[in-house]
Formats: sequence, C-alpha cells, structure tokens
Amino acid sequence: MNKALIFLFGATGDLARKKLLLAIGNLYAEGYISSDSQLICISRRNFTTKEFIDFANINNNPIVSIVKYIKMDFQNPDPIELIDIKNKFSKENDSFVQLSYLAVSPDYFLQMVDVLKKLDHEEHRIVFEKPFGKDLSHAKELNEKVQENFPEEKIFRIDHYLGKELVQNIFNVRFGNRLFEAIWCRQYIDSIQITVAESTGVEKRGSYYETAGATKDMYQNHLLQILSLVCMEPPLDMNPESIRDRKTELLRQIRKIDNKDVVFSQYDEGFIDLEPVNSYCQEDNVYEGSKTETYTATAVFVDNERWMGVPIFLRTGKRLATRVAEINIILKKPESKVLHSLLGEGNENIITIRIQPSEGISVSFMVKEPGPEMKLEKGHISFCYPCLFAFNTMEAYELALLEALNGDHTLFTRWDFVETSWEITQQILSFLPEQIMEFPDYKAGTDGPARAEKLISRYGRKWLPLLPTIVES
Repeated sequence: MNKALIFLFGATGDLARKKLLLAIGNLYAEGYISSDSQLICISRRNFTTKEFIDFANINNNPIVSIVKYIKMDFQNPDPIELIDIKNKFSKENDSFVQLSYLAVSPDYFLQMVDVLKKLDHEEHRIVFEKPFGKDLSHAKELNEKVQENFPEEKIFRIDHYLGKELVQNIFNVRFGNRLFEAIWCRQYIDSIQITVAESTGVEKRGSYYETAGATKDMYQNHLLQILSLVCMEPPLDMNPESIRDRKTELLRQIRKIDNKDVVFSQYDEGFIDLEPVNSYCQEDNVYEGSKTETYTATAVFVDNERWMGVPIFLRTGKRLATRVAEINIILKKPESKVLHSLLGEGNENIITIRIQPSEGISVSFMVKEPGPEMKLEKGHISFCYPCLFAFNTMEAYELALLEALNGDHTLFTRWDFVETSWEITQQILSFLPEQIMEFPDYKAGTDGPARAEKLISRYGRKWLPLLPTIVES
C-alpha cells in the first residue's frame, strides 16, 4: 500500500474526468493507495473543492475524502500554495510517494518543470502525458530542461496503450510460446497490418486536434509502440531497460519512408450507426477549410535479418466504420504446393491480436469442408480475454498509475525512444503538404480513403476489413 501525495495538473480536462480520477479511485478502493494519502487537483478554473467535485462528478468516487482543489494559471504558475501543502504533508509523514501527473497541453510542460522543481521530493514520480512535446524540436527542448532538473528514474513518459492487457500480451505471445516464436520472422510471415481505428470524431477536442492531427496523436506513440513490441528482438532479460533497449533499436532500423508509402486523409460527412455525422471541418473548434489529417496510413520496412523485405502496414483514423485496434500477422502460404490450387486468394493463415474491443487472440487456418469434394474452408482458434479475466483486469491508466507509484518504468517510454519516434513521425509528416488538396476524401462510417487501398495494393496486398469482433462469422 502506498501513502501518496498526488498532484494532478489539468484536473478539469477530459482525460482527468473520464480516466484518471476513476483510475485513482479504483486504486484507492482496492487498497493500493492508503486512506491517509492526499489528492491535489489543479486546474485553471475558479472552483472551490466542492464545486470541483460536482463538476468532475466524483461524489460517489471513494477518493472524494482525500481531494482538495487548487486553481492555477499554467501560463504563469505560482506554486506557493502547493509548496505549503507539500511541506505540511512532509512534516506529518516520514515516508510517502509523491506523484505529479501532467495531464495538460505540452504547451505548459516547460512552465510546469519549474513548478515541479520547487515541489521535488526524494520519492517523486513525474508523469508526462502524451505527447511528450509538440514536435521533435520542442520535445528535445523539454527533455533537456527535464533532465537538467530531475534524474531519469523520476521521469515517467506515459503511453497508456502500454497498460492495455493485449498490448502487454504481445510480448508474452511472442516469447512465451514456441508455437509463435519459431515462425516470427520473414521466412514465415508475409506481411503485418497494425490498425487503430476509431468510429468517433474529435468530439470536444477540436482545438487540440488542430495542433496534432492523426499522425502526431497516434503514430508518435501508440502505433510505433505496438510496432516495436511486434518486431523487436528478444531482450536479454525482463529488466525494463533491456526491453526498452530493444524497442528503440527496432525503431532505428526502420528504413527511410518514401512519399509513395504515406497516405493522409480527412473525413467528410457520413453516417455512423445509420445516424448522420459532421465532416471534420464542421466539428467544434475546427478551422473552416482545415487541412488537418484525420487518417494516416503508411507502409514501412525494417532493415534487419528478421524482417528484411516484409511490408508492415499501419493505419489510424477517426470516424471509421468501427472502433478497433488490432495486429494482424499474415503468414505465407505453405511451401508444399499440394493444396495451392485449392487455397485461392485471401486464405492465408492469420494471427490476430485484438487490443480493443473484445480483447483476444485468434488464429485462422484451413480445414476441409464436410462432404465428398475436396473444398477448403477457413476455421479459427480463438481466445477471448475478458471471458476468462474480466473481473481481474485493470484499466490501462489504472495499471500505469500503479506502476508509476511503485517506481516501475516498464510501461513508460525512455527518451531515446521518444526522440526516435518523433524523427519518424516528422519524416512522415513532411509529405503532408503534397496531399492536403485531396481533403476531405473519405466518408465518415467507411473503412477509409480509396488512396489507402491503392497504397497497399502496390505491394499486392489488401487491407483486412474493420470488424467489430475478432472473428468474422
């Protein structure tokens, strides 16, 4: 159990209200945070603690008894009230963990570092919400200032996708099963598809999205994290640094991306669940005629012995047909040509790791149809994760917060990974000006733009359909 002093900056934002306060409440209810802890919620709104509790709708959250609200101007922060709270807590408690969570725009990170320096504590964990920086230059400036003031062991750069059970299970599926370990290479794998699709639009985050777009919002962190876990070499051991070494090594082996291997797009009006929805440019806080991309697809290659020549296709987008995040490992056809005439197109073995929703793992394979004729049909072996573990799993942010409180960096990103991911992201974004004249060019409620199909077809492959369940019935 952790006795903790938690400073939550940006406490009135969507992330805090929808995810972080619930996660902290669950940790408190489950005994991971002690009852003599304190949660200081900090934001720019002029609230009393009672008004904040009502606004955040946490009256029934168990943390309500340890919450205190403080107003702060993040542009010109005055930390005196926070310093007083920290000093008082320190006098009353000999031993505790201090966690400072920055759920604010990267625009304020530099100012917040000055505040956090004045609040520093021996057992201080500083969590930076993604993205770490607005671009490569800003990320370097921020990292330089952070590392001037804090040792790396106090710095936790979060990517909550690393807290998702099936993302963590990529590692275990690969290295814990001879069945998969033996075939996880170019000799057996034809191609890989990594998809993070959302059916929602930008909702109330138009102002943020105008500064980010799909590429910064998803590629720089989630997609490249998944790619690194899928393709990295086996680490020397389970030490967090060994794993993070391998992930960064993998990113550095990605071949320079060609402009023909990148597609950007933006959603137009359409239908989701038979209901009409706006185009991106009609969303709140989005500029009229905006050229911000809401969809990005790429083909990448990893130049190492394991993956040389294997195309890896990544795609992410808003307002697509369904919400799904998954990895598809498409295997080559059997070397034996005995049944090649019966296999046809689209009957490859596929290993699917479904991250969300309906988390699970599926393996497709070919079987004979009943009857006198030799006809093949696709079958599946599927594992449903929530069916077995629904009541024993933590939400991604809950697990990440617990790991931060415990000082474990496994689910957090090191600077060299962040820097390399920004280099790749900016390389991709350098091709955006060439394509913005096409916007908007995919209807909301579809699988994305036709140009993305042309991208993958150049390599003789097709995107797998976006399905609400892991196995197509």
